[in-house]
Amino acid sequence: MPAASFSHTLHHARPFSEKIVSFVSRITYQKNPENFLYAEKRILEKDPHFRFVMAGNGELRDKMIQKAAMLGISAKVHFPGFVDLPHLLHLFSLTDVYVMPSVSEPFGISPLEAIKAGYSFAAIRCTGGTKICLKGGLVECR
Repeated sequence: MPAASFSHTLHHARPFSEKIVSFVSRITYQKNPENFLYAEKRILEKDPHFRFVMAGNGELRDKMIQKAAMLGISAKVHFPGFVDLPHLLHLFSLTDVYVMPSVSEPFGISPLEAIKAGYSFAAIRCTGGTKICLKGGLVECR
């Protein structure tokens, strides 16, 4: 889906009836965005009532847009690009679960932003964020 389509909807209270799962980061190999897309496909095969947001820029952004199309999930995945602070806060207000699929992340700011906003948080075991997850009693994915 084009970047502008989700950004335009950020001005409305709740643009979709589905649950929204967000990933906000640079879209690079270290952040593991491809794994997020494969997880999205598996989730949608079991329950179509989800939408996904991969917000951010990076060298893999265009490749991830193409990968979403190849996986047949592009109608449910939004790529708004870089999201400034006011739009980020609004995105978090719409988000039901924040995901951090990074494969090598000593510590990230975006999980703290999501937790501070009061949202569920999922991270893979090898991220620094899992220490926050476990201490905060939130969700951990393997």
